[in-house]
Amino acid sequence: VTPDGAPVAGGTVAISSGQPGLMPSLKNARLVDNSRQGKVVTTDAAGAFVLPSPPETGTVLAAEERGFGSASVQQVRDSGRLVLQAYGRVEGTYTRNGQPVAGQEFTLSMKASGFSFDWKHYKAATDDHGRFTFDQVPPGAGQVMRLISASPNSWTTSYSADVTVLSGQTAQVALGDSGAILTGRIRFESPPAEGEKLSLQGNVYTALPPLPGRMSAEEAQAFSQTPEGRARSRQAKTFRMNIGDDGAWDVDSIPPGNYRFTVSAYKVGAEMWDRTTVAIGTGQVVVPEGATPQTQIAVDEVVLRPYSR
Repeated sequence: VTPDGAPVAGGTVAISSGQPGLMPSLKNARLVDNSRQGKVVTTDAAGAFVLPSPPETGTVLAAEERGFGSASVQQVRDSGRLVLQAYGRVEGTYTRNGQPVAGQEFTLSMKASGFSFDWKHYKAATDDHGRFTFDQVPPGAGQVMRLISASPNSWTTSYSADVTVLSGQTAQVALGDSGAILTGRIRFESPPAEGEKLSLQGNVYTALPPLPGRMSAEEAQAFSQTPEGRARSRQAKTFRMNIGDDGAWDVDSIPPGNYRFTVSAYKVGAEMWDRTTVAIGTGQVVVPEGATPQTQIAVDEVVLRPYSR
């Protein structure tokens, strides 16, 4: 139903367990079943729906042009109703070294709410003033993430910024207005053969504190589900490097902290899931407190050494 209680005919409804790969996606104000198991149903003229064999836990989701709704399975069982809330909007800006950046693409994520966004319909590029927008965004907490090309046919994400969208309102988010810029250069210990083309990929990631004591794999998994383990995981951030053809690289918006980085060279032509690593290099860097976008930190040269499994 709508917030004033009117039945919603033709709306889409689904149950999400929150498991990656099985979550429904939102496209054109409708839920789409990514599992191909027919888990999305449509409401009738009275707004009624039936979800066969629902689990005891999970989230019931509903989407239609007028809004988006979510509630736990138990809440829907108890009330027999799912109320839509009006979509919100996200307006963002992206700057680098204090200047707006045009043509940078971003995407949205609200996976903690039990659904994903359709790739094509929730991808936005900055204009000449570094501005971008997302429309028809469900209310809730999410992340705006920068898209970086990993190969001609694939992308990865970096530079996430938290955003909370309220029903019928516009949320503002700014990326690139804090943190330092890291710069460096890459060198091969054994240069590639003449004419051989390699793809370079580098990540800067948080150096997390060690686990408490010696743990088995099972104990580490159990620890990750504790409040202390979740707090440790929330500290983790990953930033993707921009690597030029000349081996120069940089990465911006790095907040103060201790970081490690890894640069890998792959054979060109293979898909992301079928690639061969030929060389790898690692290092570490500290970003001091008070670092700003005008702070550039030069990192020691990264030497890529031959890699074999």
